[in-house]
Amino acid sequence: MHKLIGKIIICIVLFGISHPAKAALDNAQEFFLDNGLQVIVIPNHKAPIVKQVVLYKVGRVDEPVGKGGIAHFLEHLMFRGTHKFTDGKFNELIEKNGGISNAATSHDFTYYYQFLSVDRLELAMYLEADRMTGLNITDDVFTKEKNVVLQERNQRLSADTTKLFWEKYEKLLWDESLYGEPVSGTDEEIKNISKQDILDFYNKYYAPNNAVLILSGDIDIETAKDLAQKYYGKIKTHSKIEREDKSITNTSEYYHNVYDLTSRRKDVKISRLVGCYHLSHFDGKNPLLYAMIVLENYLSGSISSPVYQQMILQKHLAVSAATSFNYLRRGSSTFSMYAYFQRPENASKIKEAFVQNLKATLKKLTPQELEKVKKRILAGIIYQNDNPSDAAEIVVRWLGTGYSLQDIQNFEKNINAVTLEQVRDYVKTLQDMYPFWGVLMPLTEDHHEL
Repeated sequence: MHKLIGKIIICIVLFGISHPAKAALDNAQEFFLDNGLQVIVIPNHKAPIVKQVVLYKVGRVDEPVGKGGIAHFLEHLMFRGTHKFTDGKFNELIEKNGGISNAATSHDFTYYYQFLSVDRLELAMYLEADRMTGLNITDDVFTKEKNVVLQERNQRLSADTTKLFWEKYEKLLWDESLYGEPVSGTDEEIKNISKQDILDFYNKYYAPNNAVLILSGDIDIETAKDLAQKYYGKIKTHSKIEREDKSITNTSEYYHNVYDLTSRRKDVKISRLVGCYHLSHFDGKNPLLYAMIVLENYLSGSISSPVYQQMILQKHLAVSAATSFNYLRRGSSTFSMYAYFQRPENASKIKEAFVQNLKATLKKLTPQELEKVKKRILAGIIYQNDNPSDAAEIVVRWLGTGYSLQDIQNFEKNINAVTLEQVRDYVKTLQDMYPFWGVLMPLTEDHHEL
């Protein structure tokens, strides 16, 4: 009955939820080079391996209007050659030396990484530093890669046609904010991107003072300082880059004019529902951030949680259900509710059940239960980053969205400091707000495709 639980987990992962692991990051240290490059070192000497990440604090929301997809397009082109290395040479050298290399773009940031033996780290640093300043885009490469980006987007949409529903939902959810636009850009936007657009974006944002170098694995702080200076220290800083405030104001009134989204498609076999509240952006020192993390985990953090017990085991409304609190975003955070269900008529019942579970927290969450939830959160994350690759990913997601290394390292303390009153206060805040609901259901003979 619960085969689809993995799909809910995937949805939550895609929203970027990531809790830090105290054990792996307690000994992490940071320093800055004179050119502004921030360096995070996470020693882990269990194996002679290391992960290098270069994080650029730029993503979809920093793009010019009408030129959506530049950050993602640039990510592709970063593998297509520099003035020193020909097209494809970067990956070829990393692979020949037993490593793996990849990259990813989000609304808030873009990052590149290599995971390899520590005795090959200098090669990876040399290559990464070279493409921070030496990107070479020929007309032929630009045209070919634009076609690749367009094909990639179309393949993803054709492989899962429900993605069109999610794109429409996000567009309505975020209104005029670029968080509602696909990271890839639309077909029209991608076609409108010129080579000069790419170069302007690269020259503005790909700079040491807009980047974070993360070294996680079998390396110590002194070695990291020497190597960072050797390979990145001579790169010139750029003019100061201000990151715009991307949060939405007046979130409690945001939906006064928005209708819920309902869609029916013939290729949909099981119904799905999402509801989302817009919340303010939380500073890492704000205790309400951690109160919301506790609330989300209480509601659906285990099989004994209220959402799972009521919707799946007791009332059989859904085959899977969960909540998600996404605070890892430069803009407004969101609290979301998800469900997959077989009977379309259950949609309204599931909406009501989510709201009831939220309201019931005011009475059912006791001091004893609160402590259990805290322990569950901390126990669940303590092993998460025993792998240096995972530790680096945590730093990427937190620092890429405006948080600090200190915020990560203070996570346990801040979770333990959450009070019952703080959780209840935020439940009351959510009760005064309207969640934006999206429902996708199978097409029936009685309905037209929407």
